[in-house]
Amino acid sequence: MIGMSFKQMQGGFFDRPKVKRAVDRATFSALKEIGRRVRKSAQKSIQIREGAAPPGHPPHGHKTLRRTRVSKSKGTTRTQSVSPLREFIYFAFEATPRPNVVIGPIKLNTKRGDALKALEHGGTSIITTHGKEVKATISPHPFMKPAMDRERENFPALWRNKVRG
Repeated sequence: MIGMSFKQMQGGFFDRPKVKRAVDRATFSALKEIGRRVRKSAQKSIQIREGAAPPGHPPHGHKTLRRTRVSKSKGTTRTQSVSPLREFIYFAFEATPRPNVVIGPIKLNTKRGDALKALEHGGTSIITTHGKEVKATISPHPFMKPAMDRERENFPALWRNKVRG
């Protein structure tokens, strides 16, 4: 430290653009991996079964959606039945005001956004049955918070040795 010039000291400050870029890259990389792991854990907790899950357990997935895929190597088309709840869990990076990752199921073709919240925490929602809208009480079937809790112990390791110059 003694004998360093002001220019040499200024080059080592933590607010330099190079350091900020390295921290931003590390933050993005770690949050992306957190989102991927929590999403995968939530998807695995939704089992494909008939009927409703018991209250307090993750919801059952029902194969009500058909997905068509084309093989890249052979060019053949394959149709597969999938669960929309399981398939449409996504994660997204949110930069402002503080970098974080948002993970959860997305709304599909609905004007009301309370069904997914009611599924996780319990509550009421408007559902359509046989062409009629009916108010239904939904018992809690948490699957996102338990997935996050399962993966939380791995979070510190995802940040380790991430910032590199």
